[in-house]
Amino acid sequence: IEEFVRMVGYDSLPVSLPIGTIPNQLINRHYASRWSLKQLLSQSGWWEVVTNSLTDPQADGVEPGVAIANPLSSEWTHLRQSLLPGVLTVARSNIRWQSNLQLFELSNVYMPAKGLPNEQQTLALLLTGDSAERNLMQLKGLLQAMFGRLGLEAEKVSYRQGKKGPWYAPNAADI
Repeated sequence: IEEFVRMVGYDSLPVSLPIGTIPNQLINRHYASRWSLKQLLSQSGWWEVVTNSLTDPQADGVEPGVAIANPLSSEWTHLRQSLLPGVLTVARSNIRWQSNLQLFELSNVYMPAKGLPNEQQTLALLLTGDSAERNLMQLKGLLQAMFGRLGLEAEKVSYRQGKKGPWYAPNAADI
Protein backbone atom coordinates (compact mmCIF):
# COMPACT_ATOMS: atom_id res chain seq x y z
CA ILE A 1 0.00 0.00 0.00
CA GLU A 2 2.81 2.38 0.85
CA GLU A 3 4.40 1.97 -2.59
CA PHE A 4 1.04 2.54 -4.31
CA VAL A 5 0.36 5.72 -2.29
CA ARG A 6 3.83 6.98 -3.13
CA MET A 7 3.19 6.44 -6.85
CA VAL A 8 -0.26 8.07 -6.76
CA GLY A 9 0.88 10.83 -4.40
CA TYR A 10 0.17 11.58 -0.77
CA ASP A 11 -1.75 14.72 -1.73
CA SER A 12 -4.42 12.63 -3.48
CA LEU A 13 -5.46 10.88 -0.22
CA PRO A 14 -8.56 12.28 1.50
CA VAL A 15 -7.91 14.05 4.79
CA SER A 16 -10.12 13.07 7.72
CA LEU A 17 -9.91 13.27 11.49
CA PRO A 18 -9.96 10.07 13.52
CA ILE A 19 -13.32 9.13 14.98
CA GLY A 20 -13.80 7.82 18.53
CA THR A 21 -12.60 8.52 22.01
CA ILE A 22 -9.04 8.65 23.21
CA PRO A 23 -8.23 5.56 25.31
CA ASN A 24 -7.40 6.04 28.97
CA GLN A 25 -3.74 6.35 29.77
CA LEU A 26 -2.24 3.44 31.68
CA ILE A 27 -0.18 4.56 34.68
CA ASN A 28 3.06 2.74 35.39
CA ARG A 29 3.26 2.96 39.20
CA HIS A 30 6.96 2.11 39.29
CA TYR A 31 7.80 4.88 36.84
CA ALA A 32 5.49 7.35 38.61
CA SER A 33 7.08 6.64 42.01
CA ARG A 34 10.57 6.98 40.58
CA TRP A 35 9.67 10.26 38.85
CA SER A 36 8.08 11.58 42.03
CA LEU A 37 11.21 10.83 44.09
CA LYS A 38 13.49 12.46 41.54
CA GLN A 39 11.26 15.53 41.44
CA LEU A 40 11.24 15.79 45.26
CA LEU A 41 15.01 15.48 45.49
CA SER A 42 15.61 18.02 42.72
CA GLN A 43 13.19 20.50 44.28
CA SER A 44 14.97 20.04 47.63
CA GLY A 45 18.28 21.19 46.15
CA TRP A 46 19.85 17.81 45.35
CA TRP A 47 21.71 17.22 42.07
CA GLU A 48 21.07 14.03 40.14
CA VAL A 49 24.08 12.15 38.83
CA VAL A 50 24.02 9.34 36.29
CA THR A 51 27.00 7.03 36.44
CA ASN A 52 28.06 4.06 34.37
CA SER A 53 26.46 0.67 35.09
CA LEU A 54 29.73 -1.03 34.26
CA THR A 55 32.60 -1.07 36.74
CA ASP A 56 36.14 -2.22 37.25
CA PRO A 57 36.00 -4.43 40.36
CA GLN A 58 39.70 -3.91 41.15
CA ALA A 59 39.31 -0.11 41.12
CA ASP A 60 36.11 -0.14 43.20
CA GLY A 61 37.53 -2.41 45.88
CA VAL A 62 34.54 -4.76 45.83
CA GLU A 63 34.14 -8.42 45.03
CA PRO A 64 33.55 -9.08 41.34
CA GLY A 65 29.86 -9.34 40.55
CA VAL A 66 28.25 -10.21 37.25
CA ALA A 67 30.84 -10.33 34.47
CA ILE A 68 30.03 -9.05 30.99
CA ALA A 69 30.47 -11.70 28.27
CA ASN A 70 32.02 -9.29 25.73
CA PRO A 71 33.30 -6.17 27.54
CA LEU A 72 34.24 -3.20 25.36
CA SER A 73 37.32 -2.47 27.45
CA SER A 74 39.42 -4.14 30.13
CA GLU A 75 38.35 -1.49 32.66
CA TRP A 76 34.57 -1.95 32.43
CA THR A 77 34.09 -5.69 32.82
CA HIS A 78 31.36 -6.15 35.45
CA LEU A 79 27.89 -4.84 36.27
CA ARG A 80 27.84 -2.63 39.35
CA GLN A 81 26.65 -3.94 42.70
CA SER A 82 26.52 -0.51 44.34
CA LEU A 83 25.90 3.07 43.27
CA LEU A 84 28.32 4.52 45.79
CA PRO A 85 31.62 4.16 43.88
CA GLY A 86 30.20 6.13 40.95
CA VAL A 87 28.61 8.81 43.14
CA LEU A 88 31.84 9.17 45.14
CA THR A 89 33.81 9.60 41.91
CA VAL A 90 31.47 12.42 40.88
CA ALA A 91 31.80 14.00 44.34
CA ARG A 92 35.59 13.78 44.21
CA SER A 93 35.58 15.59 40.87
CA ASN A 94 33.27 18.37 42.11
CA ILE A 95 34.26 18.91 45.75
CA ARG A 96 36.97 21.40 44.80
CA TRP A 97 34.35 23.69 43.24
CA GLN A 98 31.73 23.43 45.96
CA SER A 99 32.23 22.10 49.49
CA ASN A 100 28.53 21.49 50.23
CA LEU A 101 27.40 18.80 47.81
CA GLN A 102 24.01 17.11 47.72
CA LEU A 103 24.12 14.33 45.13
CA PHE A 104 21.74 11.48 44.42
CA GLU A 105 21.43 8.65 41.96
CA LEU A 106 18.34 6.49 41.53
CA SER A 107 19.26 3.59 39.31
CA ASN A 108 19.72 -0.16 39.08
CA VAL A 109 22.36 -2.37 40.67
CA TYR A 110 22.90 -5.97 39.63
CA MET A 111 23.40 -8.73 42.19
CA PRO A 112 24.72 -12.14 41.15
CA ALA A 113 22.08 -14.87 40.95
CA LYS A 114 21.49 -18.13 39.14
CA GLY A 115 20.70 -17.36 35.53
CA LEU A 116 20.07 -13.66 35.03
CA PRO A 117 21.36 -11.17 37.61
CA ASN A 118 18.97 -9.83 40.24
CA GLU A 119 18.27 -6.24 39.18
CA GLN A 120 17.42 -3.92 42.10
CA GLN A 121 16.30 -0.29 42.06
CA THR A 122 18.59 1.61 44.46
CA LEU A 123 18.87 5.18 45.72
CA ALA A 124 22.23 6.62 46.77
CA LEU A 125 22.40 9.94 48.64
CA LEU A 126 25.68 11.77 49.25
CA LEU A 127 25.80 14.84 51.48
CA THR A 128 28.98 16.78 52.30
CA GLY A 129 29.86 19.97 54.04
CA ASP A 130 28.06 21.05 57.17
CA SER A 131 28.31 19.43 60.59
CA ALA A 132 27.32 15.79 61.00
CA GLU A 133 24.35 16.73 63.21
CA ARG A 134 22.97 19.15 60.64
CA ASN A 135 23.49 16.61 57.83
CA LEU A 136 21.69 13.96 59.88
CA MET A 137 18.73 16.24 60.55
CA GLN A 138 18.56 17.23 56.88
CA LEU A 139 18.60 13.59 55.81
CA LYS A 140 15.94 12.68 58.37
CA GLY A 141 13.62 15.37 57.03
CA LEU A 142 14.31 14.32 53.44
CA LEU A 143 13.60 10.66 54.22
CA GLN A 144 10.33 11.54 55.92
CA ALA A 145 9.29 13.59 52.88
CA MET A 146 10.25 10.70 50.58
CA PHE A 147 8.27 8.19 52.66
CA GLY A 148 5.26 10.52 52.61
CA ARG A 149 5.53 10.94 48.85
CA LEU A 150 5.57 7.15 48.42
CA GLY A 151 2.69 6.62 50.85
CA LEU A 152 4.85 4.78 53.41
CA GLU A 153 4.63 5.18 57.16
CA ALA A 154 7.99 6.15 58.64
CA GLU A 155 7.41 3.82 61.62
CA LYS A 156 7.26 0.80 59.30
CA VAL A 157 10.61 1.51 57.61
CA SER A 158 13.44 -0.67 58.88
CA TYR A 159 17.07 0.32 59.30
CA ARG A 160 20.11 -1.94 59.50
CA GLN A 161 23.83 -1.51 59.87
CA GLY A 162 25.50 -0.59 56.61
CA LYS A 163 27.69 -2.96 54.63
CA LYS A 164 31.38 -2.83 55.25
CA GLY A 165 33.37 -1.59 52.32
CA PRO A 166 36.05 0.94 51.40
CA TRP A 167 33.51 3.73 50.87
CA TYR A 168 31.17 3.22 53.83
CA ALA A 169 31.42 5.46 56.87
CA PRO A 170 31.61 3.66 60.24
CA ASN A 171 27.96 4.48 61.06
CA ALA A 172 26.50 4.14 57.57
CA ALA A 173 22.97 2.75 57.39
CA ASP A 174 20.99 0.97 54.72
CA ILE A 175 17.27 1.67 54.59
